[in-house]
Amino acid sequence: MATAVEYKHQGYNCAEAMVKACNDLHDMRIPSELASPFGGGMACGDTCGAVVGALMALGAARGRTDSAQKNGTRAPAAQLMKQLEEKYGSLDCRDLKRNRVSCDAIIEDAYAALEELLRRE
Repeated sequence: MATAVEYKHQGYNCAEAMVKACNDLHDMRIPSELASPFGGGMACGDTCGAVVGALMALGAARGRTDSAQKNGTRAPAAQLMKQLEEKYGSLDCRDLKRNRVSCDAIIEDAYAALEELLRRE
């Protein structure tokens, strides 16, 4: 079982790495190919793939299966994004790179924030 950072070092993008690590740790079955377009800030420097991957995993773990259900992922998703934005000043890949934030650092922090949310829920 590899960590998200280890998956990144194996050649997966940040979003794929997050999904693959969550699949391993939580015995989930999120198709990692769903995360493929989201690496590199959605392939254009926008929202960090590690953040998007964490939100995908949150949705898979706690998302609703019927539109009549309350969407209980909104508050934890907002909390995860706020926590990371407060730490790094941005969630955009281009800003993170400009500020010399390593992919490993944001992957580790996004994964830790996700794990904390999953433990609480």
